[in-house]
Amino acid sequence: MKALGDQLDEYLRVRRSLGYTLREPAHCLRNFVVMVEREGVEHITTALALRWATQSSQAQPATWAARLGMVRRFAQWCAASDPRTEIPPQGLLPHRYRRQRPYIYNDDEILRIISATEQLPSGKRLRATTFATLFGLLAVTGMRERGTRITGDMARYTFALVSRLVGLRTSAGGHRHGHGPRLHDLRHRFGVRTLLDWYRAGADVERELPKLSTYLGHVHINDTYWYLEAVPELLALATERLMKRSKEERT
Repeated sequence: MKALGDQLDEYLRVRRSLGYTLREPAHCLRNFVVMVEREGVEHITTALALRWATQSSQAQPATWAARLGMVRRFAQWCAASDPRTEIPPQGLLPHRYRRQRPYIYNDDEILRIISATEQLPSGKRLRATTFATLFGLLAVTGMRERGTRITGDMARYTFALVSRLVGLRTSAGGHRHGHGPRLHDLRHRFGVRTLLDWYRAGADVERELPKLSTYLGHVHINDTYWYLEAVPELLALATERLMKRSKEERT
């Protein structure tokens, strides 16, 4: 039988050849394999998978379910070559991920965030200039990070640090990012502001929406429609437009 670590390497190699990046699953599954090997076990068991998935008391139940799902998919791969493998059953952790309601920054908050980058320690002040440019660019373009020159983790950490400086986030003990609005909410701000501008200008939003969805890189247009449900002002404008159209069709 292949060692569990070798099976993981092969599993990741095959899935990546199919186009999956698997950055987070790879990191998580390697930690899982380390725990299994530390227990002196040579194959996956449901008990070990469940204990590993739920070991962080600070994580949300949906995160536990996602972690167990990673192990389940890996276990299905392992079972083909190692009949001792136990595949955790579906529904063992039934929690589902719920999208967090976006925080829509106002213009003053964006200015405060950008200004606060001046407080970042940097010998040549490049850090302040770099992140002021990055945060401003994300706010007005809604673009995603590619994690190359500035890694996603570093950008999120620095944004959380600056957000705490201006009072938008609160520290949470050992949680380095704290709790509150996120870097990704800059992207939500762009999407919501675009839709609000269209509604207020009287544009045909239903016709324009696929353009925004394509620009944002959403796989499904439903991911863009979600803004209408998540932001009360947008939902009110969409309802008002629908009622007006319905009234016009009746007359």
